[in-house]
This record gives sequence, structure tokens and C-alpha cells, in this order.
Amino acid sequence: MIGVENIPCACGVTQRIVQVHLAGHTDCGRYRIDTHDDHVIDPVWELYRFVLRRAGRMVPTLIEWDQEIPALPVVLDEVRRAKQEARAAGVLP
Repeated sequence: MIGVENIPCACGVTQRIVQVHLAGHTDCGRYRIDTHDDHVIDPVWELYRFVLRRAGRMVPTLIEWDQEIPALPVVLDEVRRAKQEARAAGVLP
């Protein structure tokens, strides 16, 4: 994954973001398939912080887990992580 500092963002575009979807994937070696069946990985959390910082506000966030759904405490850990990342981005107290 490229570093988030290399992602171009046009002025004003982040104001149009109405929701962020976060999900895990299946690693197939040379590529990854967006299968929504695992934890969100660190590079995605980094991108999430980047988007929130650029937006300058909290954006409604959905953590998708469509297959191999884990026990509720595992899902709630991902929710806690999303809140932690939003705090790190400076958009949650």
C-alpha cells in the first residue's frame, strides 16, 4: 500500500464524504479481495485517520463484516478501534 501522504486530495472533496465503510479482506498474495470477513488492517486504519483529518470532522462510519462474523466482543473491539483512530485524527474528544 502506498503511504497516505502520497494520496492526492482535491480541495472540498472531503466535505462531500457522507459515510466511511471499513472492512477486512482476504490476502491472496499478489492481490487482496475485499471480502469483509476479517479485521480491518493497520494500513486501512491509517487511511481512515487520513480521511478524517482531511474532512476535519467525524464522518459516520460503518464496520462491515459480511462473512465469518465473529462474536460480538470482537466486533465491539473494532468499534473501539474506530473511536480510538477518530480521537487520534482529532475529530473526537
